[in-house]
Amino acid sequence: MYILIIGCGNIGERHLQSVLKINSAKIFVIENNLVKFKELKKKYTSEKLKCFHSIKELYKLNINFNFAIIATNSYGRFNILKNAINLLKIKNIILEKVVFKNKKEYLKILNILHDLKIKIFVNLPIRTINFFKKIRLKKINNFEMKVDGVNWGLFSNSIHFLDLFFFLTKKIPYFNDENCVKKIFQSKRFGYHEGYGEILFETKCKKNLSLKCIRDKKKIYKLSINLKINKSNYKFYTNNGYDYFDFYKKNKLFTLPFQSNLTHLQIKSIMNKQYNILPNLKENYLLQKQIFDFLKKFKENLKNKDIKKIIIT
Repeated sequence: MYILIIGCGNIGERHLQSVLKINSAKIFVIENNLVKFKELKKKYTSEKLKCFHSIKELYKLNINFNFAIIATNSYGRFNILKNAINLLKIKNIILEKVVFKNKKEYLKILNILHDLKIKIFVNLPIRTINFFKKIRLKKINNFEMKVDGVNWGLFSNSIHFLDLFFFLTKKIPYFNDENCVKKIFQSKRFGYHEGYGEILFETKCKKNLSLKCIRDKKKIYKLSINLKINKSNYKFYTNNGYDYFDFYKKNKLFTLPFQSNLTHLQIKSIMNKQYNILPNLKENYLLQKQIFDFLKKFKENLKNKDIKKIIIT
């Protein structure tokens, strides 16, 4: 199995640590940061791993890749994905969220993919927790979902919960109120924005989603998911960080592993044609579009006119 990872920073390296667990894998990494490139070559000495600086270097090798994982930030991912599709032979691609920086980039890639047989997935894995899989099998008449917490990243991480909502209900939630968002600020990642407050969504059949985030410099990350399904109520909570979730329902633990213990399992599932393990690119576009629409409306109402674009990753 031939696996390509483009971008081997924080999350990309965790993908690498996971795919190294696949015995049959021959792994190719593209990293254009020279410091990181040298660090990778020194740290990982496995014979099944090879490092490169660019897609053009790999083009000459004429390899048929089973999987490519693109773990760059959203700003440059469009051109990277476009070049990878044009120059390399790839069957399946996993993209990190936020996939692209605007709707136009989504639509251009979806148009390019129309006549190709490449399957593209987005790495939004909360739906893989077993309890959520069981809920999805139920007949749902009334549904309400509330996400509440501290410092969980309202702009950048809302897509995780829009995807979970869609996975459970099979319905697209449309944003209907941006007036509850209190503040926009510079993300810890240079050039990107984050916000806090509340965003409300609703489906055409009146299923509701509320996303609420408080910013508190003194407190660590906290998050709860409250589900009201028909006449039953479920509450999950976590406070252990962005990289993995230990969700608790009462005293029962539902764990979503570190990415370093997850990617090889995702690849195995996709190879076994379990395609709903992750959302495909078109599904992700329909959900991310709701956040882009919200951000556009939010920017129009901003008093600070110095902010020309709101870019999230």
